[in-house]
Amino acid sequence: MKAALKTSVILSWINLVVSCGCVLLGLILSGIVGPKIGFVAVVLFGAIGLHSYESLRLRNCIVYNAPMDKKTPLSLQVMGFIAIFFSFVTIRIGFDLFRNAKEVAKENKKMFVEHIEQYEKVNFELLYQMLAVGMVIFGLAVLVNVLISMSLLRWYKSQDENQNPE
Repeated sequence: MKAALKTSVILSWINLVVSCGCVLLGLILSGIVGPKIGFVAVVLFGAIGLHSYESLRLRNCIVYNAPMDKKTPLSLQVMGFIAIFFSFVTIRIGFDLFRNAKEVAKENKKMFVEHIEQYEKVNFELLYQMLAVGMVIFGLAVLVNVLISMSLLRWYKSQDENQNPE
């Protein structure tokens, strides 16, 4: 139980920081490119941030034996399902990018070198492989955090039912 709580806290904070940064980038992107692309990023990363926040609240309820707000379980589950969807998409895109890094690098290098010659010496294939590994790691971190949070929520509910039978 202690290991699950500690892992949940660490992953929640990491996911919260990364997702809030991506929400900020999404808001900036929507101002530059248009609201459609930025809106999707804000919603998906916002769901991860909200899930991480609710996960931290759940941890506090467990550690300090405090009552849980009535909205927290539903919020944790809904945001958790959105985060699971996002994690599967992120992991899949990461694996595809890693597999096709050479072709993607070749196409993007042409585009960058046309505009700025200094990019000619950049190893785009390695850059895209590192990006793909980062995407897979982030997707797995989100997935593991959601699964741990859901199991902790189930445990908390069972403990609460045992203490307060109605």
